[in-house]
Amino acid sequence: MSPKEQFKTMLESMEDSHTYEVVGEEKVLDFDTYHIKIKANEKDSLLGDMELGWRRRLGLW
Repeated sequence: MSPKEQFKTMLESMEDSHTYEVVGEEKVLDFDTYHIKIKANEKDSLLGDMELGWRRRLGLW
């Protein structure tokens, strides 16, 4: 499974417990990346809130 497919699978598996949004584009270590915020719907969620960077070159969907 490619990294892009793994990322999509992760987001799909969390769709009932979390919401996400792309909050912008940033440079990380000279790579163009999407800044993604993932927020838990419940305060005591096992995974909680997360912020991720995803390389823009790989695309999102």
